[in-house]
Amino acid sequence: MSRTIFDTTQNGADYQMTVNGLSVGLNMPEALKTSGTGETEFVHSLPPYRPRRAYLVDEYPACPASWLRSSGRIKSYFVPVLPDAGLWLDFNGCASHASNTAIVVSVQGVNAVTGLPCKDAQLEQYRDECPKHKKPFGPDRLCTECNFKWPKQNYLASTGTPYGSLWLDGFRAEDGKVRQYVFTEQKVRGVAKAIIGEDRVFALGISFFLSKEPKPPRTASPLRSFHGMSFAPGVDTEMLDMSAHDGLKGLCGDNVVTSWGASITNSCDMDLGSKSVMYSANLDDMKSEPPPVKIGAKKSMMKSTAGGSSGSNMMAKKSARTLSANFMSSTLSAPASAAPIQKLAAVKQLEVAAGARINQQVCDDPNDLEYWQKEPEGLIIINYCTQEDALKIIAAGKIDLSGHKDGFLQNVPKGNP
Repeated sequence: MSRTIFDTTQNGADYQMTVNGLSVGLNMPEALKTSGTGETEFVHSLPPYRPRRAYLVDEYPACPASWLRSSGRIKSYFVPVLPDAGLWLDFNGCASHASNTAIVVSVQGVNAVTGLPCKDAQLEQYRDECPKHKKPFGPDRLCTECNFKWPKQNYLASTGTPYGSLWLDGFRAEDGKVRQYVFTEQKVRGVAKAIIGEDRVFALGISFFLSKEPKPPRTASPLRSFHGMSFAPGVDTEMLDMSAHDGLKGLCGDNVVTSWGASITNSCDMDLGSKSVMYSANLDDMKSEPPPVKIGAKKSMMKSTAGGSSGSNMMAKKSARTLSANFMSSTLSAPASAAPIQKLAAVKQLEVAAGARINQQVCDDPNDLEYWQKEPEGLIIINYCTQEDALKIIAAGKIDLSGHKDGFLQNVPKGNP
């Protein structure tokens, strides 16, 4: 899979989707091939990193009206993806939070761990009876009507997962195995389509819950390892070239405990290089970078038209076919005089299928539900779309939602003569 302008570059800041100090990063590796059948089906190791850029929906007025906008504890993003590509979600950035984290993952409205509908995400544990049939479990949480053994809970937990391994590569299929998330245009392959039908959505929902008490401090390790590669204290792991480590994630089995340095998990600060890349996307209409449109203090943060004052300088024009990989991290915005931006009527809908088997454990949470807060600390919505639709949205313009740098002091005298 060739690299595109939507792969992250430089410090990877656009990889992390954040809400209230919690984060998720989306990776899009190759879809793994299925070989063998039944008991002979091959089980893959973890696919490599392939970090994708994320864009805040509220900053791009051309986003479809059907995409939820950010509000309160909800942050809404969109990520360009490719049909027939894989997907995995990276939650290791949550390691820097003062509290432990429990994460409910909804894929098109279906819980990725249990397969149950996930309209209002809450933490659940299953100890005595099947949540679907309300009948007592057999041995090891076996439900004879479901014909499978249930997990202990419907969420991932930092309390039970080895440090540095808080990720999810697919739908839980059996103990110690998942089926890789794969984007597909084929409706018949969609997991949510098969389970909840027309009630499904074309987005991912990530609900974060915090522990009621702060987590105990973690004892520093004399060596920091990055998927089997150890570095002595003082080595600048922030500058590791992630592209050089493609495939290292795939070397990790269930018994490998990786220990990331906080500098990596906090912001994924790994340089992917700044070499110019060639791509086939049509960018003929995106040859310049106008200044951002400022949204005044009296205007809504959810406003979907470009207006207000603009900066005075235009960015230098660049060739549409030889833009560097850094281009998409720059601001693409509509000039102040532009007409109201029209929302994209619709985007191409992709399903999420269950692909090849991957060797990955959804680890049991050793705590009771009372350990966790009842309400989520934050919710991240990931609206995925094709690269072609993303280009249309981005080319239409971006609004500036950074707010005034002086905060409440913006309208009072400042400075010392």
